[in-house]
Amino acid sequence: MRVSIVVRAGAAAVWRGLTDGREDWWPDLEFDAAVGADLKESWDEDDGPHHAAGRVTEVVPRELLAFEWTEADWPNHLHVRIELDDHDDLTEIVVTETGFEAIVAHPDLRHAHEESWHFHLENLRDALRFAPTSHD
Repeated sequence: MRVSIVVRAGAAAVWRGLTDGREDWWPDLEFDAAVGADLKESWDEDDGPHHAAGRVTEVVPRELLAFEWTEADWPNHLHVRIELDDHDDLTEIVVTETGFEAIVAHPDLRHAHEESWHFHLENLRDALRFAPTSHD
């Protein structure tokens, strides 16, 4: 699965929003942008609380954040790569998530994650729009 969005911000600002300013666009997700750091997400749905956990696997500031995560009833992790493609004052954010084929008990999982990534990336874009600017 691949989802992307272009935002009117440089890669440095997007990186800050993606990592340090996460509470402004995805408050349920917690991690440090360091290889090996724990990652967790907790949220509520109609059927009760849900949790996902994983770890950060790659970090290249202003370019790449990758992690793996899973929920308790998944047999394998999903792998996420968030890549930033900087074009001066515009940055394309590309999210690639793989591993769905191993989680056959949840046939709609890929579609649900695709919708969620669109939602979260739009929230990130909106958060960046109102973030203070700085020169790097």
